[in-house]
Amino acid sequence: MGRGMPLREARATWVAAIIVGILLTVGISACGSSGSSASGGSSSAEAEPKSEAGGGESGSSTESVRLDLIPAFGSLPLHVAEVNGFFEKQGLDVSTTESTDVAGGVAALGKQFDIALGSPSIMFAANVHGAGLEAVSGLQVVDKSHVNTVLVSKEPVKSLKELEGKSVAEISLSGGSIQATKYVIQSEGGDPSAVHFSAVPLPTMADQVKAGRIDAAVSAVPFFTGLEGVSVDEKDISVTAVEAITKGKQKSTQSAIMIATKGFVEEHPEAAEKFRAALAEAIAWIEENPKKATELLSGWLGLEEAIVEAAPTPAFSATISTETLQPLIEIAQAVGELPSSAPSASEQLAPGADEEPR
Repeated sequence: MGRGMPLREARATWVAAIIVGILLTVGISACGSSGSSASGGSSSAEAEPKSEAGGGESGSSTESVRLDLIPAFGSLPLHVAEVNGFFEKQGLDVSTTESTDVAGGVAALGKQFDIALGSPSIMFAANVHGAGLEAVSGLQVVDKSHVNTVLVSKEPVKSLKELEGKSVAEISLSGGSIQATKYVIQSEGGDPSAVHFSAVPLPTMADQVKAGRIDAAVSAVPFFTGLEGVSVDEKDISVTAVEAITKGKQKSTQSAIMIATKGFVEEHPEAAEKFRAALAEAIAWIEENPKKATELLSGWLGLEEAIVEAAPTPAFSATISTETLQPLIEIAQAVGELPSSAPSASEQLAPGADEEPR
């Protein structure tokens, strides 16, 4: 599968990445998809934002929104929207809490937060337990040109079926990453149950592969950037899984989304729409100002610009559709991590989330 990427920065600098800038998907994967940890997200009176005097361009009043996120590569649009005043421009007074507990933030929806960064797998599992959550917008897109989780091994692996009988590291033993890995193995004629999966911290994965303690690892940005002495696959495992289950019809997916309770969306539809509009403006700004975006990300995460520049550039989208979510539900069902009774994608998508913001 692919060869090692060229060295762009000494590996010693990567350790800083996990301390001050946990990768978006890393944080999500580490929290897994435990329904019990996220099942507390339900509508409550505490979730109702206040309307205040004043307002932005799109309304006469300002609505307060409590936002939970983790500082990371994939959540850059949220930071851009905040520092550049795009939320305020839309008439939103957004108070932000930065953390590393993605599942905890989703669990606190309707209580401590109104909108939280999360993964599709966390939302799916929570809704199986009746959490009543909806995706209010997209965020990080993964496709052939913007990879996020790839296989790292000592020797190139042509098919994941070759992993049978081998030890493979994942950041978590539940959640989207391992679900995708198992499905790709299965779709290529292998038996996922014959693979010895273990949870291993991302910064140590490559060293453990080199030392022969594990045979392969599913690594993530930026921890596979510049590796020497190992083979780094060029394909994103999540994208490969989505392509397989849709028979090539879908060639991208979203590793991170923004989630709210159905109660919040029903009571504050304009706030959800304004949030998407601010996010879309932030994404446009990032695309138009790549150098400034790199500098902003570097300063926010406390990383050297060389590290940020060496990592694959994330892609973003403010919208999300049922066509994006449904394959991920089917992948989780195919590997036994979601029941057949799980809510469909259309039941987990907020009204307007699939429409371009006005």
